[in-house]
Amino acid sequence: DYPGLVGLYFFGDYCSGRIWSVAAAGPSSQEPVELLDTNHSISSFGESEDGELYMTDLGGTLLRVVDSS
Repeated sequence: DYPGLVGLYFFGDYCSGRIWSVAAAGPSSQEPVELLDTNHSISSFGESEDGELYMTDLGGTLLRVVDSS
């Protein structure tokens, strides 16, 4: 549903709640792009069978990651 997210590698910081991305097929040295500053204790990202991206936090919340542009 969100082609702007395709080809990106996402990662987050448990303590700050920030989420970044880099181009998965990009150069070995690249600056991460900060996408979002959340109040979540990020524990994991996952992809569903239909290719949608999800994030979980330590409180047990499952969130769908969407492109806001």
